[in-house]
Amino acid sequence: MDVALYKAKRGGKNQVAGIDHGEEMATMAVFGQGEFLRSALAEDRVVAHLQPIVASADGTVMAYEVLARVDDGSTAVTAGQFIEAAEELGLAAEIDRRVFEKGLALLASGGLGQAKVFFNLSARTLSDTGRMRAVPARLAELGVDPGRVVFEITEREALP
Repeated sequence: MDVALYKAKRGGKNQVAGIDHGEEMATMAVFGQGEFLRSALAEDRVVAHLQPIVASADGTVMAYEVLARVDDGSTAVTAGQFIEAAEELGLAAEIDRRVFEKGLALLASGGLGQAKVFFNLSARTLSDTGRMRAVPARLAELGVDPGRVVFEITEREALP
C-alpha cells in the first residue's frame, strides 16, 4: 500500500496508482536505502570526501571537489549508491548541509593550502534562499575567503 501511495503522490494530486511486483521491489529498495541514510545522518556517518583537482602542467593540487560519502564501517559508500534515494525521500538537502559544513571545517582548518573547494549541491539546496543567503555570514564566521568556495549543481539535475 505504501508503494502505491508514494507512486500516486509522485503523479500529482487526485491520482490513483496500481503497482506490479517490479515496482514494489524497486520502491522497497528505496525505502531500505532511506533507512540506511536516516541512520547515517543520526549517527553522523555522512562524511566529506576530498577529491583533488590537479594542474595538468605540474600536478599540484589546485582545488578539491567535496563529495558525500557514508562511512559504513570498513567501506565508504559513494553518493552514486544512495543519492537518488536521498533525493526521492527528501534527504538530499540534509546530506548537502552536512557535507558543506564538514567541507568548510576542513577549509577553515588551513590544511588545504590555498586550494578552492567545489561543492556539488542539489537543486533543492541551491533554491533554498534562506540557506544560500546564510552562506556569506557562515564563511565570515569561519574566516574562509568566499573566493575559495565554488557551488556546482549536481550533473544529473543539470543535464535534463
